[in-house]
Amino acid sequence: MQKQTNDFFCEQDCVQETTKNLSSLDLTVTSGIIDVLGCGIYIVDYEAKKVRIVSDNIAKMCGLNPQDIEGENCDIYLKYVPDDDYKMLLEINKAAFSFLKKMPDWKILQYSVSYNFHLNGLLLHQTFKPLKVKNGFIKLGLFILTLSSKNDIGNIVMQRKNDVDYYEYSLSGHIWRLKHGIKLSETEKLVLCLSAQGQTSEDIASAMHRSVDTIKRYKKDLFKKMNVKNITEALICAINNRFF
Repeated sequence: MQKQTNDFFCEQDCVQETTKNLSSLDLTVTSGIIDVLGCGIYIVDYEAKKVRIVSDNIAKMCGLNPQDIEGENCDIYLKYVPDDDYKMLLEINKAAFSFLKKMPDWKILQYSVSYNFHLNGLLLHQTFKPLKVKNGFIKLGLFILTLSSKNDIGNIVMQRKNDVDYYEYSLSGHIWRLKHGIKLSETEKLVLCLSAQGQTSEDIASAMHRSVDTIKRYKKDLFKKMNVKNITEALICAINNRFF
């Protein structure tokens, strides 16, 4: 299947102004975020149709160096995506941009879109966050990659910052549907945060002045709410759904 980068930029044709180059400060801050989070990050300039920065770990997945991708279009990157996943990414791109461009610029910046796809054999969870918007058109976008907690591609979700409810995209119906999200109590969020710091149930029980059995019960309730099997999957889910 022929994969063309321009397929992903058709929604940007009406943008007239040129995005200013990312400053050295932008690049330094972004690199720092990569180091702290340990996830994959890349930034796409939708006007220049180029990748502006890409983390080492994403490049290595494709057997490349960051310098091989930065300043280029997405062709090098996309050839490591299977055909079925590629078709899905095209549909997500069109559906998300069409949905968002109806909103005022300030509101678009509050949304993110996440989904699962394969890259060079790995099932990844990707989150897209608009960084710069002009008259409804996204000029600069941030992409964050982590290992997926799911088993298949799709699981396409659009969510506004600090909003529990979200939109889920149906690939069969080709439509966004409003869904009601997971609501965690402050205690449950604290258990997740402490677990993310590497603390055991015993450590958390001591810090929260609760019994170990109580902490285990909190975790069991969390797993049920989040539809996961263990704390590792719960933490991945929490990161993917921006609970922290």
